[in-house]
Formats: sequence, C-alpha cells, structure tokens
Amino acid sequence: MKKITKRYMLYISLGLMVMILAISGVTYAYFMRFAAQDSTNIISTLNCVDVAFNSNTDSIDIAAAYPLTNAEGLSSTPYNFTIKNNCNTYVEYQLIASVVTKSNNVPIHYVKISLDGHAQRSPITLSNLPILEQVPLELSTGMSSHHILTDGFFDGEQEHTYDYRMWLDGENNAIWTDDTLREQGLQIKLSIIGIARTKPIMPIDLASGMIPVAYDNDGNTIKANSSNNNDNWYNYEEFKWANAVLVTDASRNNYQTANPGTIINEDDILAYYVWIPRYSYTLFNVNNNGDEWGTEQQINVTFQTNNDPKHQGTQNGQELTHPAFTFGNTELNGFWVGKFTLTGTAANPTVKPNVTML
Repeated sequence: MKKITKRYMLYISLGLMVMILAISGVTYAYFMRFAAQDSTNIISTLNCVDVAFNSNTDSIDIAAAYPLTNAEGLSSTPYNFTIKNNCNTYVEYQLIASVVTKSNNVPIHYVKISLDGHAQRSPITLSNLPILEQVPLELSTGMSSHHILTDGFFDGEQEHTYDYRMWLDGENNAIWTDDTLREQGLQIKLSIIGIARTKPIMPIDLASGMIPVAYDNDGNTIKANSSNNNDNWYNYEEFKWANAVLVTDASRNNYQTANPGTIINEDDILAYYVWIPRYSYTLFNVNNNGDEWGTEQQINVTFQTNNDPKHQGTQNGQELTHPAFTFGNTELNGFWVGKFTLTGTAANPTVKPNVTML
C-alpha cells in the first residue's frame, strides 16, 4: 500500500473544508427569501401656510390727544381689521402690537388699549401686556418693543374681525402733572404671527359606566361616538358641550354596545352630566375689592390640557389657569358636573330635569 505523507494529508483536509463551506453557502442561499413593500413611505411639508391682515377702516390718528377715562376711550372710534387663514390648515396665532422706535415716544405705561371682536382684551396699559419673546425677522427692525394683544387659532379658511382702540390713560393720576409729555407721540403697528400645527384633541375623561350622548333634532337623547368623529359629540369652539349620562344597571350593557345614534330611553337614565374642560382666562378685575363693578365684557378663555403650562397670572391682562382644575397635587383635564339639581332619594340620588329636587 502506498504511503501518503503528512503534506498530502493536509491538502486533503483543506479540500474537504472548502467543499463543506461551499455546500453550506449554497444551502443558506436556497433557504433565504426577500420581499419588500410595493410603495414608499413619504413625508411632505404643507403646501399652504398663509395668513392675511386686512384693514377695514382707517388707522387711528389722534392729533392733540388728551387723557381719557376708560369709558371715554371705549367709546372712541376704533380701528377695525380682519385676520384670515387662507389655507385649509389649523393655525395658532398671536396678535402683536409693536411700538415704532422714535426719539420722542410717550412712555407706554401712559397708553391704554382695548380689543373687541372674536376675543376681547379689556382696557389695559401697553406696559402690562405680555412681551413677545421670540421676535420674527420681519418685526426686528425699527421697533422698540412687541406686546401680545391676544392668542387665538383658526380652523381652515376662517377669519376673525377685531376693533382696536388706544388712548392716553386719564385714570393714571401721574399723567396730569407729567411735564415731559409735551410734543410726544406713539406709533403702534399691529401684526399677526401664525403657526400651522396639528389640531389638538381635547381630552374628555369618560368614567367607567358613562354613556356619551348628544341630542337629535327631535330632542331625543342619543348615544354619541366617543371618538367625536365630525364633532358629533362636542365642539367647544362652537359652544357644543360634551354630555354624558349614567343609566340603570339593567340597561347599561345594551347602551354601551349600541351603535352611535341609538335613542336612550328617559326611564333608563339616572343622571345627566356635562364636561367642564380645563381652561385659563385673562384677568380683568384683580383690583376690584368686592364692592366695585366693572363694565360688562366677554371673558377671554383659552382651553388647555393638564400637559400645558399652568398660567399663574396675578395682574390684569395676565393669564390664569383656573384653580378649580388643581385637585390637591393632581392637575385635571376637566371634570363632570351634574346638569340639573340633585334629585331622587338620599339612598338613590339622581340628576334629572323636571323632577323635584332632593
């Protein structure tokens, strides 16, 4: 028998290893398969973000002005203007009053302004308005300060109209004896800053057992869609409040599984509730001592969630998140309130209309 040297044995071993690796490679490719989606995933920017500022009357131009009381200032001729969202997008905006830089400006603590229309700003000195911190490039030249008149938002292609007034503050006693005011003036330029955002969803904390409801044209109580498709349950900007009911144990499962639009029998209803959403509002009567009466006015309200910054204003013109939405250490999105007085019995209370109260 022919003897094989160790050198050939090594070559044979290497050859076997190459062959095994080659077979393994073919086997892996045979079992592997590849597939991909037919389309691509796309992210695109908005094709329309545009707001407009339109004057409806001449600007305010008061020569030889003298100080006025609030009542006199509010009766003066306003500058009327309309702001508009030109796109079908949700836009949050700020109305800005910018002071034009001049060498002989009246001190802004002597100037009062008011705003009426879609939102209101009761008479307030310019110096007490919130300051705009992030000034856009378009307003950065020729202006000495920028003040926020109000915040608001548009749905698609909405417009809001306002009346703007300003006057020298005759209710500030110092203005009557200030000799430095001779031949001074003040120019204010109004503008709007709009930012397109995702429209926020107002959180409604529907408790276990509650049935969301709305009312049809015949006055029937019907089950609403809790997802609020097409605002069928609530729309607080249009004064349509979220309502809910509690029903009897025997009927609860039927209504919880029923389709939206199902009429809820009055005999099955134990209690009617309405949701009060978290909000902040503009302070307007901080200096009143309880014996003073201010002029009737609309209260400027901004809806919030418990994730939004909590406003803690203390002066007129500042924002305050209503303290009712702080329960101990818990910040609430809102709360349910009975729509009617308490009825029924002490053992079985209800909240029903047209029933003798408990």
